[in-house]
Amino acid sequence: VDLVICKDVLPYINPKKFQTVMEKIHLFLKKDGYLMGSLFVNNPNDNLKIYQLRDIGAWFVPSKQFLVPMLESAGFKVDNPTPPKNFYYLFSAQKI
Repeated sequence: VDLVICKDVLPYINPKKFQTVMEKIHLFLKKDGYLMGSLFVNNPNDNLKIYQLRDIGAWFVPSKQFLVPMLESAGFKVDNPTPPKNFYYLFSAQKI
């Protein structure tokens, strides 16, 4: 496939299995294909929403410094993720 879109999906994958999922997405993408997605980030200004999302199983990346190496280790070149909008990062990553 040329493109995988995972908006508001990845935060619900068990963090212990996240790397495996990223590697499988990488495997199915064509060379130079893209993964576009979002990951939740802790935002102390929105505690109520964070608690509600955690109650239904979401997890949160602590920062951009966590996000980029995580995707790069699965074989992606990460374009700059957007600054957090409320409580999530949007990103695009190209298969390398």
